Amino acid sequence: MNHPAWAVIGLGFGDEGKGTIVDFLARETGADLVVRWNGGPQAAHHVVTPEGITHCFAQFGSGMLADGAETVLCERMLVDPLALAREASHLEACGVSAPLRKLTIDPRCPVVLPFHKLVNQIRELSRGDERHGSCGRGVGEAAGDASRLGPAAVRAGDLQNLSLLKRKLEFLWRLKIDLAEQLVEGSPKRGPVDERLGLLERMDVPSIAEEIHGLASASGLWIEPAGSLGGSARGGAVVFEGAHGVLLDATRGFVPHVTKSDTTFSGIPRPGGRRPVRIGVLRAYATRHGAGPFVTEDAGLTASLPEVHNVPNEWQGPMRAGWLDLVMLRYALRVAGGVDALAVTNLDRLSGLPSVRVATAYEVPPGASEFFRVEGSPAKTARSMKVPRRGGEKISARTRLLPECRPVFTELPGWDEDLTGCRDVQELPVAARRFLTFLASDDGLGIPVALVSVGPTAKEKLIVPGGLLDGSR
Repeated sequence: MNHPAWAVIGLGFGDEGKGTIVDFLARETGADLVVRWNGGPQAAHHVVTPEGITHCFAQFGSGMLADGAETVLCERMLVDPLALAREASHLEACGVSAPLRKLTIDPRCPVVLPFHKLVNQIRELSRGDERHGSCGRGVGEAAGDASRLGPAAVRAGDLQNLSLLKRKLEFLWRLKIDLAEQLVEGSPKRGPVDERLGLLERMDVPSIAEEIHGLASASGLWIEPAGSLGGSARGGAVVFEGAHGVLLDATRGFVPHVTKSDTTFSGIPRPGGRRPVRIGVLRAYATRHGAGPFVTEDAGLTASLPEVHNVPNEWQGPMRAGWLDLVMLRYALRVAGGVDALAVTNLDRLSGLPSVRVATAYEVPPGASEFFRVEGSPAKTARSMKVPRRGGEKISARTRLLPECRPVFTELPGWDEDLTGCRDVQELPVAARRFLTFLASDDGLGIPVALVSVGPTAKEKLIVPGGLLDGSR
């Protein structure tokens, strides 16, 4: 594992286990840096150390508990300074010394502010039954400001200039009140939106500016260009940590149930000019948190695989579960531009099922050839989905078509054994290894599996012999 740089992205709708893979890579490679180049503070990358310490990484890199790997936030990462301070406090409680001094933020990073959250919630509530599945944390609103308002938007470089910060916040606050009033007028849920509008109107903007400025000034926070990252590391590897999942990509996902980020490898710096090794993370079964189409969703699987960390909240309901969907994963791989290897997580959670189902194709409705590569006579089956042009006007039509698709399953034998004690791939039951072999085959994704996770900690990560992560190959 002597590569200088690794990049990790999720191939699903998020919640694939990217944090635990980044933590493992940071430990195995002795990484000095974990770099986050997309997403924002709505991320929830849970890491459990072998000693039982648990932290949900939202803005810090998920290698912070692995010998204190430092974090760099690149220019596309959205930053919530107040949430960042809360996360830093929890990291200190976990034993990380002065985590804010181990963090570098690019001055161009857009900033998420308290009024962004309220407008986000008002907007989502005003949609009524057509909610998009937003997490309600203001990230989309802040991203919109950064793209539309130019110099008027608040960026990380403004945090240490109190007078400038006050002027910008005052301007944006008044802008948001006007926007919120328009949203409230058409909302079917006047009580909840009126309450949030009142909170927005009563905000003490100067105090918020002083609190954020005080945090940035007193913490010793580094706000400087990320650059090439070449001079930041102390000679170890760099791990790039992606957010969300490719299926939530802003332009290639399933509108309107998408994030505001590019969730592919686009925008990753290249330390020393070298392309990072690309790792695509997927669960052994499919999940989705929030609204949107989910072809392989299975209510029985959802009931039998409850989530410890991803609990329901006001903005997103329970985690939905379904069978592994190779049609979606093939699409994600094409959108991402391919990966070098796969990391499969949560394999242990399938133990005890009599069989394991994998969707290898869809039965599609008439007219689906506009969106799918359709086979058969008459044409009705599709193994893959076409990648639309960026900004294509028909993306939402594809989203509406998905509920009409029916999965075509391949059924594989299940296994009863508890996998959490396995420390080598060869210790896995034959049926579990057959599942992994099928996934990597040409009938599956045609990509080698390099890492298998059978539990939450780094010691429960199994390196596939002869694979990309096998140091003896």
